[in-house]
Amino acid sequence: MRVFLVGEHNPYGSDPRFALYPSPRYSAAGRLAAVLGYTPEEYLRTFGQRRNLLTELPWSAPRARDAARRVLGETLQGDRLLLLGTKVAAAFGLRLQTDNLVSSVLPVIRMTSERVEDALQEHEVQCLVLPHPSGRSCAWNDAAMGPRVRSAVADLLGVKSYPGGIAPLPTVAAGAEA
Repeated sequence: MRVFLVGEHNPYGSDPRFALYPSPRYSAAGRLAAVLGYTPEEYLRTFGQRRNLLTELPWSAPRARDAARRVLGETLQGDRLLLLGTKVAAAFGLRLQTDNLVSSVLPVIRMTSERVEDALQEHEVQCLVLPHPSGRSCAWNDAAMGPRVRSAVADLLGVKSYPGGIAPLPTVAAGAEA
């Protein structure tokens, strides 16, 4: 199982190696790592597949949908998607209102590639949508959001959650991935 962490755009540059990179610590990815209780190393190991839908601004829904198709094209049966924000979710064909993301339970949504028009694979990809972890998202002002996010992400990853964090994915030896 691989986890694809998908965001909007990297304001620090278009190099894909730095997509959703947890530095600086006040960046969206740095905030997400802190909420999950991860060190930068644990975060990078857990979210080895990090993608931003766009490499340049302004935001474009058609370009984002094309990028979402490419991300889905990379997924295999059993992979997971962790989508950051409603614009990213919409690019994958999910229609959510911000209020849905602040509800008492964050849903783990079963999503098939059919949700994105013309996608070519036939397998289901489990998906979780979180509020965007930027400092501008009001959803994170809810004191209960951190524990809900930790619990939902732990469920998505199939790892244990504990107060203040979740267990990172175990290290997989090269060539041993199923």
